[in-house]
Amino acid sequence: MTQITNKHISKVLLISILSLLFYFNIFGQNKGGLEELKTQFESFNYSNVISIASILLQDKEQFSEDEIIEIYLVKGISHYSLDQSELVKDCFFEILNLNKNYKINASKVSPKIINEFEKLKIEYGRFITNNESLITVKTDTLYHTDTLYIKESREIYSELIVRSLAFPGWGHLYSGDKTKGWILTSATALSLSSMLYFIFDAENKHSQYLNEVDPLLIEKKYNDYNTSYKIRNTLIATYAIIWIYTQIDILFLSDIPFVPEIGSANVNNAPYYLAPDIQLSFHLQF
Repeated sequence: MTQITNKHISKVLLISILSLLFYFNIFGQNKGGLEELKTQFESFNYSNVISIASILLQDKEQFSEDEIIEIYLVKGISHYSLDQSELVKDCFFEILNLNKNYKINASKVSPKIINEFEKLKIEYGRFITNNESLITVKTDTLYHTDTLYIKESREIYSELIVRSLAFPGWGHLYSGDKTKGWILTSATALSLSSMLYFIFDAENKHSQYLNEVDPLLIEKKYNDYNTSYKIRNTLIATYAIIWIYTQIDILFLSDIPFVPEIGSANVNNAPYYLAPDIQLSFHLQF
């Protein structure tokens, strides 16, 4: 009887050990899969990210809730980058199913994507009520979800404007418009550095001209100063044009989702009080 019991115990131990080995092998593979997912995402290989994420999500129980959210997030961003809007919605809704109050880290993700997520969060709120209305948490006449959307949109919008005013092109880069952002940033850096150089150069040559006493050199010193002076003025005008164009473009011409159309009262694409409220903020600031 003792011999049978010992054999039984040995089999149970063997099965347990093999199960643990299998678990840790799968666990290690999945952790490696997360690292590969991150590597592919940072390399902008969005198709690979989607494929790896789809495989990992077939075995969700191996991951924590935060890890699952991270997988859905990079998968959703990859779909967004490939202009697959319905699949973006699916991924972001899955995140909200896990954590309806989830907020994307603004320091790691483009404001365009954050804005898209916040809009889908509102849509998600409508969806779960089954009557195409906002969730029923109200403060006076403003719904809580829309209030959050406005607050975060204002924060992003303010940050974008500050960056654009400080250095033309920086705001475009922050908004996710990399092509125009780098063009404007490069033009700004070139014109600004050249302008500063010729400001000091013109001032220096002006002093040399005023201090010159040799009649044979006075005309030459004046011509040098006059040339530098004209170049300086041209560069100042160039920088001013770039600066003004950048502000006009980012406010009125660029397709930036979280910047409402100034003066528009269209409520189809935004909460009914968003456009006029942002418009008021714009006039107060400028």
